[in-house]
Amino acid sequence: MNRRFCYIVKWCCISLFGGILMGACGETRNTVINFQLDGITEGMHPVLTVGGESFELVPDSLGFVSFYPEGLDKPQDGMLECGKYRLLLYVQPKKSFDVYVNLTPSALGAEFTGDGALENEVLNGDIFSTAIKTDYRQDEKIFIAEREAELKEGIRILDSLALPPDFVSFAKEKLKYTVFASLGTYPGQHAEGYEPSGFYKDYVRNLITEDEKWLDFTIYREALSGWIEVQGISAGADTFERLKRALQFVDTALHHPAVTEFVVDRMITGYVEKAGIDSLNRLMPFYNKRVKDEALRSGFRHLCAMWERIQPGKAAPAMYAGSRDSVRIQPDALTGKYTYLLFWKTDCDFSARELAYLKELSVRFKTKNIQFVAVSCDTDRGQWESWLAEKQPAGIQWYLENSPFILDYYRAQRLPYAVLLDPQGKIVRVGMPLPSGSRLMGILPQLTAE
Repeated sequence: MNRRFCYIVKWCCISLFGGILMGACGETRNTVINFQLDGITEGMHPVLTVGGESFELVPDSLGFVSFYPEGLDKPQDGMLECGKYRLLLYVQPKKSFDVYVNLTPSALGAEFTGDGALENEVLNGDIFSTAIKTDYRQDEKIFIAEREAELKEGIRILDSLALPPDFVSFAKEKLKYTVFASLGTYPGQHAEGYEPSGFYKDYVRNLITEDEKWLDFTIYREALSGWIEVQGISAGADTFERLKRALQFVDTALHHPAVTEFVVDRMITGYVEKAGIDSLNRLMPFYNKRVKDEALRSGFRHLCAMWERIQPGKAAPAMYAGSRDSVRIQPDALTGKYTYLLFWKTDCDFSARELAYLKELSVRFKTKNIQFVAVSCDTDRGQWESWLAEKQPAGIQWYLENSPFILDYYRAQRLPYAVLLDPQGKIVRVGMPLPSGSRLMGILPQLTAE
């Protein structure tokens, strides 16, 4: 008996038993999603997201796992993530379905059966995948015309299928957001200094709708945010100025409290996540005016507090590190002179290339009051030691034993990442320019001349 047959028999038995049990109890069955995941590899953790909430799925030895959405009183957007693959889902009250997922190194295949199967097949069919095929090199008007053609063809296909009218209406609206979401990302695919034309901004502005029920759907949130960001783009404007212009647009053009609250929280939180709190005083009037939900405000306060602890002059966190000779690094190793810390990993080629530039800096500033330290964040010390033995890099090399804590503390979202400490072991700046960048030479000579 093969696994596919086991999958069918097992679910038939579950469905029969469940139907008898609930019938005897006089209950109406709500939605159940039954998965069989074939091809799950070690270390792969399938995640199901429904209505903005995420749940890790833990299949049994045959790959079976069932999910019971709680409090489902309206259709919800969903997604199954397995490694690099994503499967869209449409979850409806009292419409259960089964999903057979076949994972290979090069593709994800899915089959749906049950009451909600047809809708999910449509969501994962060619209608919605066409929106991914975009050529950002095109002229603005041609780019828009192709998106309009995609939408028109998708609507034609939806109208030709025997689908429930409510779902067709939903699918057309979702298709609009899916197709036109790329208008929000289009400007970012062009050279720095590009500003969309007045025609482009007006076209995008006319796409904006304020619909609270669509806030439950990821594609609406992403499309809406992108379209509003377009309104803030101006030639020569930096990231903060773009944000401010977009917020001013929101202040005058959006009126629905829930939609406006979502947009303002997302935009300001996203900015602070990356840029920190230096401009916080100029952002708080917008935030306080529009964001009232205490859960959102609490999350934002927590984010700001995490940035507050790494402001210039704050004490650096304790690092548990060892040298290439397995000598424990003492706290005073970060005092007495400026310390430039470069956090990196051996399996990141871009990280490793920075070490060559770090060596050049060590030579250039060898008579100055500064040390340059390469701090490995590898999870396997043996991998780091093998890399050192093969590459023989010069300079100070440390292995960080509490890297998850330190990287989170310093707000390092990707590697390589650099931090500068002063001779007292206090933070000068996080997110320093990398050794290969020219901007670093505008900072170090001034400090080391003191």
